[in-house]
Amino acid sequence: MRAMSSAAGLGLLPFWTDPVCAVVTAWHPLADEDVLRPAQLAELPLRLAPCDANPPFRDLITTVLRDASRTAGRAAVHTPAGHLADIATDPTASWTAFYRAGDLPPSQPVAIRPLAGVEITTSLVVPPGPAGPALGLLLDSFRG
Repeated sequence: MRAMSSAAGLGLLPFWTDPVCAVVTAWHPLADEDVLRPAQLAELPLRLAPCDANPPFRDLITTVLRDASRTAGRAAVHTPAGHLADIATDPTASWTAFYRAGDLPPSQPVAIRPLAGVEITTSLVVPPGPAGPALGLLLDSFRG
């Protein structure tokens, strides 16, 4: 389970983290940066999937931006989600965030950069309470 910090009646055991990336059009000055900070993006319109598509991820990104906006001076405007091609071709600079769940899509004229300090945690969902022997063996196998 990604980006969940709690689940009613279940336990979550964090297994790994993945960096969150920001995508901006290749012609935007931020495309020249190696890493982007949330405050750099706080004034650009953000394209995210609707809340019901991935509520924990949307909450993560909007919380990061809300915190960044306190120092940047203005909150991001949230627009409907678009494809990378929309970001690449829209004359109005915008951005999106994602975590890698596989290979990247075919190249578009966009810049994909790590979003500084933003990670998403993937957890194993388990029954509440202490780990039984089978779960203990599984966890040991992942710990190496």
